[in-house]
Amino acid sequence: MTDSRRILQICPHDSAPFGDLVNVISTAGAAVDVQVTNVFLGPAANKPIQGCEYLDLEDLADTKVLARALTPACEEVWDLVLCHRHRAYWGAVRAGVVQERCVAIAHEFGMLKSWQRRLGRRWYGRGVHFAGVSKPVAEELAEVTGHSLVLPNAIDIQQLRQSRLGRSKALAELGLSDEGVTVGMVGRLHYKKRPALGLAAFNAFKADVPKARLVVMGDGPLAGELREQAGADVYFTGNVTNARNYMNAFDVLVYPAVADSFGMVVLEALDAGVPVITEATSGPAYVLEEMGFYAQGATPEEYAVALRRGLEKRGLKGDADIWRSRAQQRVEQLFSVSAMARMLDHLLIEGVSGAGWA
Repeated sequence: MTDSRRILQICPHDSAPFGDLVNVISTAGAAVDVQVTNVFLGPAANKPIQGCEYLDLEDLADTKVLARALTPACEEVWDLVLCHRHRAYWGAVRAGVVQERCVAIAHEFGMLKSWQRRLGRRWYGRGVHFAGVSKPVAEELAEVTGHSLVLPNAIDIQQLRQSRLGRSKALAELGLSDEGVTVGMVGRLHYKKRPALGLAAFNAFKADVPKARLVVMGDGPLAGELREQAGADVYFTGNVTNARNYMNAFDVLVYPAVADSFGMVVLEALDAGVPVITEATSGPAYVLEEMGFYAQGATPEEYAVALRRGLEKRGLKGDADIWRSRAQQRVEQLFSVSAMARMLDHLLIEGVSGAGWA
């Protein structure tokens, strides 16, 4: 039996971003002598992650079954319990988790929006602390709770940089040549991600950059509609395994999904030194801050202007190197394994109520 500090981490499932996130937090915990136990409520999406417990629950909305399944873990003494998303938090508090050591992490907006969830928090979750994966999410939570932490997602940058392909190889594996300017759009093709705006922005951008092409990496309900609207200079890859390894294929990345709470694609592009074009709102802007290239409105023309600015930065030899270095420094300081280790250590030493804004 180890004498190290202990964290229980509860996730709804092991699909993105949780599969990677539990590994990052476990690695970060080990760096500061913290043992992390990971529990997934649902079954494994593919191959189970080694060292993690799966409760294999099919219906996460069945609170009684959920609470019974979590009771054995919650009856143990933990230095900190991290509950990702509302379902994990709700199951934990109903199972009797030690509440003053529990943090419920919102990975999306609206975690406490409904009156039922607000009432449930007052009845069962009093003493549980809340955190958002970005400052905008935390600020929304604070409107209900009075105070909230920021606990951002993190990536294993050492592993990512080793697996990331160089430009030529990334393009070759996508079936493309090295020639021309490549604009990337990565993510689910769903109306919330606004891929139609990204396509229209590319068309406006291409008017000034004739040799440009757009690579759409992802799939979703709007795929067919977008294919019908796209020209010969737009390439659809569908879902690509480990899409983050292909970031160097892009000269710039257009990311019109401003309603996102965080934006893992944005973080992965930032670490690759790829300029990201989005709007100065919500989670993506929190990840990028001064390193982003922002459209001044949700129009193709404004996005095209920002795309040209991003491409210009990418093409300025000395300036581009400086910008890339600053981008990677931001990732290292705020969104890396070492950054997560510092946050966990701070929470465990200072206590949740004394942690302040991360």
